[in-house]
Amino acid sequence: MLTLTAALALALALPALQDERDARWGEDLYFLYERIQEMHPDPFRGASVEDFEQLLDETYGSLPDLTDDQVVVELMRFVALIAHDGRDGHSGLRSNAFHHLPVRFYRFADGWFVIQAQDEELVGMRLLAIEKTPVEVACVRLRPLVNHDNDTDLLARYGDLLATPEVMHALQLTAERERTTLQLQTPEGETREVTLTGLSRAESMAFVGGRPAPRPGQDPLWLSDPQTPWWLRVLPDERALYVQFNQVSRTGPGGQTIGDFGAEIVRTFEENDLERVIVDVRLNGGGDNTTFPPLIEALRQSESINQRGRLYGLVGRHTFSAAGNFVTVFERDLNSILVGEPTGGGPNQYGDARNITLPHHSELNVRLSTRYHEFDPEHAERLTHEPELAVGMTAADYFAGRDPVLRAALDKPEK
Repeated sequence: MLTLTAALALALALPALQDERDARWGEDLYFLYERIQEMHPDPFRGASVEDFEQLLDETYGSLPDLTDDQVVVELMRFVALIAHDGRDGHSGLRSNAFHHLPVRFYRFADGWFVIQAQDEELVGMRLLAIEKTPVEVACVRLRPLVNHDNDTDLLARYGDLLATPEVMHALQLTAERERTTLQLQTPEGETREVTLTGLSRAESMAFVGGRPAPRPGQDPLWLSDPQTPWWLRVLPDERALYVQFNQVSRTGPGGQTIGDFGAEIVRTFEENDLERVIVDVRLNGGGDNTTFPPLIEALRQSESINQRGRLYGLVGRHTFSAAGNFVTVFERDLNSILVGEPTGGGPNQYGDARNITLPHHSELNVRLSTRYHEFDPEHAERLTHEPELAVGMTAADYFAGRDPVLRAALDKPEK
């Protein structure tokens, strides 16, 4: 491991940058490298010291030839070396000064689509290309810039970067810095070219983030109340109890503890003479992973619930951080069946990220993981939870308000 003293020595050995702007970027680059070594539990697990040093040297030497946006992209690439082979979606770097197109993209089983837009006419169109670059090729170009736990986690993160014009321009995928031309396909099969101008971070918050949202006039159960930490609903026709677990925390609605919520699940299941419990964590981005054991224990102790074919977990790309830890225990300690797509959060992952501020560019938001959480030591290299019943969602499902993942859990024979 390269010590801080060695890193400073390396910096001093490099040629001094004459331009003040380049010198500031150089200082930030070395400051960032020092913090990575100082704060991260195992910064060189995914990429070697030599990999870091080579990229450090190349970036430092190229500063006079790079635009500010390109430097930011190289810093993103540098931090993403920590997660070269996954397991660290908590670290990362982005610029608060970058813009965001007034559009939200989502990768369904059948491709990338516009699921939200300032111009409602664009909603439902398939994204074919960023200018002349096919969208899947653009994602390949983005991959080295993105900290992630696994490949499913990447799907949750690409959409925002595809809609960040400065990043696309820095990668030389677009001609203009704050405008992006999209190649879209209408539901009727017509190809359309649309040029959008990026909004400031504050103006674009409605379009930031990869999560889907319900369309007007639709009421899919899983998207009906994503903000409440947890809630449940009896589905009498299916004799099922649907439980949405959106936040890993000690207390939820009205101050209810997570242990009391577990007891409510068991009581509601038994009083209504139901046949299965479905715990949906597809929208759970995490929280405090020390708080969920009482919920696990309530399900484990219920002989009527903790049976093969009666207890299901719905998982997906937004099941992340402490929610990934929850799924590890839910899968390991209970007679449960996972349904959906692989989780974005890993069974074992780096987390407890802390913010750092660079000396000269405070507009860059840098987060570095400080702790390793190992909930599945017997399978230390496992990067995701692969559902026993793999179910994807197509664009047609989404825009029609259908939920094939929940449907699969409801329809699966008990045995």
